[in-house]
Amino acid sequence: KETPDVVEAVVEMRNKWAARGVPAIKVVVEAIGGFKGTYQTIRKMLAPRRVEVVPCFPATDKKTRATPVASAWNTGRVHLPSVAAWRDKVLREVGLFTGQDDPNDDIIDALSHGWNTLWKHVAQLVRGPRKVLLHGLG
Repeated sequence: KETPDVVEAVVEMRNKWAARGVPAIKVVVEAIGGFKGTYQTIRKMLAPRRVEVVPCFPATDKKTRATPVASAWNTGRVHLPSVAAWRDKVLREVGLFTGQDDPNDDIIDALSHGWNTLWKHVAQLVRGPRKVLLHGLG
């Protein structure tokens, strides 16, 4: 998706969660190399909409970054909605991921960055097995 499409999808998600009483949401965006401008643009466009845009600076390869969420996935700690337009696409990409220059790995990046960022911030507060329910952008 193009940056404006991503912003629109995040705003739709923000509105959905605001209607349920969630005061703000957080979005993780890669902020290195060619993605630095994308992060800056998304941050600027979403600032007035109560969306915190968190920069992510990956320092390892995709396979290494994906290991924690892969472990959580394989032990049943990552849950997908039973009905979602994007569910089959996620299942397909996760099932095909090898970490060896996969042609389609954007979902793996999103899962990895989301999992690693989420648990980096809450690991000090949460004890025991961690679970996450994923809600997609559409």
